[in-house]
Amino acid sequence: MTSIDTCRKKRADYIINHEFPKYNELLVECFDFDRWGFRMIFSGDVPQSHPSIVYESEYCRVKFMWEIPDERDSSEITYILYGRQHAPVLQETMMWNSESCRCWHDINLALNFLDHAAPKDALRNATLLKDFYNNNKYKGWRKSEMRARSHAAAWEYYGQSLFDLFDLRRPDLWRNYADFIKEFYEQTITWPDHSITPLYKVC
Repeated sequence: MTSIDTCRKKRADYIINHEFPKYNELLVECFDFDRWGFRMIFSGDVPQSHPSIVYESEYCRVKFMWEIPDERDSSEITYILYGRQHAPVLQETMMWNSESCRCWHDINLALNFLDHAAPKDALRNATLLKDFYNNNKYKGWRKSEMRARSHAAAWEYYGQSLFDLFDLRRPDLWRNYADFIKEFYEQTITWPDHSITPLYKVC
């Protein structure tokens, strides 16, 4: 193990042992997990990624990720991603229909899709997220709290329709969403996408 790996491991252990209990308390405060049928299925370090907490319902999975900053930087960076029931906790991609696909997704495109926005307009933040930030930016919340509360607001506003989008039992709805994502990247990305798994390949 290199010195960089050792340093990351120490930071990850610190976050999991000291920050994650407080972070999960924040999540429980912001989200009514029981109401929406979610239960925690994972909490810990993810190799080659970020320490994560994953909740699951019968419709989808939600991953709360904490990026490990440089030890000289005290700022926190958190991400919240959504996946279908088959999304592996420890991987960002998976094989689906014999193709490598991205299985964890940012909510912004999903909300634009549910708002019936044109794919070319989805580069902007979804209206609800933008309005939520503008209405609450002076409340003194940490970044992790602002992000968690904005997603909780999306759960309240979109309700079951948000979770249905990721439901494996709704293949037609997912196909429409996947087409929306592909059109979005075709219309907005101006550089060659040389990713091993193209951005528009989703499952």
